[in-house]
Amino acid sequence: MKMRRQIAQRMARLEMTTRLLTKQDRFQVFPLLLFGSWDGQSSSQRRAEMNEALSNMKIMVVDDDQALCDALESALKSTGFRVSKFYSAEEYLGCPDRQSASCLILDVRLPGMSGIELQHVLRETGDAVPIVFLTAHGDATIRDVVMKAGAHGFLTKPVRRTVLIQQVLSAVALRSD
Repeated sequence: MKMRRQIAQRMARLEMTTRLLTKQDRFQVFPLLLFGSWDGQSSSQRRAEMNEALSNMKIMVVDDDQALCDALESALKSTGFRVSKFYSAEEYLGCPDRQSASCLILDVRLPGMSGIELQHVLRETGDAVPIVFLTAHGDATIRDVVMKAGAHGFLTKPVRRTVLIQQVLSAVALRSD
């Protein structure tokens, strides 16, 4: 319960601060609001803390749309995350370092095993990586199914970069607590 309260407080600070910042500044401030304190730190110290925190986090993207994977990789890397891309659930499951993922961005419809099936496999094997679904097929029924199965978030394509980054930061904060 304490962890949820801390995350809720962090997200409230994040939402309040993002309203006051320009778009360009938001991506520099998000991580520090979630992962660090600004008390008594210079801007260079804050930047170093943010870069260190983000560089230790690996986001894995599973989507069969190569152009979208490239765009997500670019957005996430520009924020400071390490990123790995996979074009199928089977490819992701075959990744030897998938246990190092801080967050998984997952499409619902994939060739072969679907994103929902992958979520079930991960939960059955005890993999607690936070999952943010990102799909063009976002009806309420699918959203309810994946959220009840433990997904951290459910976004529909196209998604605004700020919304995606907020969801990922929220998910990695959950993983780090």
